[in-house]
Amino acid sequence: CQNGTTTPQDQVPTALTLTSTFVDMTFLGQTAPMGLTVRDQSGETMTGQTIEWLSGDPVVFTVTAGVLTAVANGTATLTASLGELSATATVKVEQIATGVAIVSGLSQDAINGTALSEAIVAQARDAGGSAVAGANVTFTPAADNGSVSVDSGTADSMGELSTVWTLGIQFGPQTLVAASGGGTAEVSAFSRSINPLPDLVIDDPPVFSRYDPTNLEEITVSATVKNNGDDTTGAGFR
Repeated sequence: CQNGTTTPQDQVPTALTLTSTFVDMTFLGQTAPMGLTVRDQSGETMTGQTIEWLSGDPVVFTVTAGVLTAVANGTATLTASLGELSATATVKVEQIATGVAIVSGLSQDAINGTALSEAIVAQARDAGGSAVAGANVTFTPAADNGSVSVDSGTADSMGELSTVWTLGIQFGPQTLVAASGGGTAEVSAFSRSINPLPDLVIDDPPVFSRYDPTNLEEITVSATVKNNGDDTTGAGFR
């Protein structure tokens, strides 16, 4: 102090604080910004500081300008530094399955009551579309649509689980649903007979041009005939 005046002190960074000490990431490719506060010797916030960011294990996550990106399952330390000051946080990457995709076994057909030649392979996936190893996967045929050799299990290192689907005895399209992490995917297969057979049915209730005809009045009846079999309908049918 000279002649009643005060010389202001220069701000000196004295504290570095991250907005969180733990970051939980649930899918590969997920990004998360990390906030940071720098304070001076008086506890005032400082801006315009150059922060050095470091990932303790870039195999687990990377960091650029305070933005984290999940790379693989694991746990590692995030460090932010300014001169001799530093602050750390724990970053955990643990995938959670949110969906499933069929990667093999689509669009098959077989004799009714027999197994499809190719296994149905489903892959559990996280919210970013990456495979999730160790996730639970289930297979459920629709009612009367046969059975599976594996109805539930743990996905392998590729996030996959397979099952052999034996079709039901009914003819025509059959379906099976694979599920994981709340997501589902449907597989369709066609069940046919040893000797091809047409199977003609009325697809919807008949429609009458009039429902209260008078005596001897002509009416028109319309109906849609559907072939649920595995042979062509032919030129005419009863």
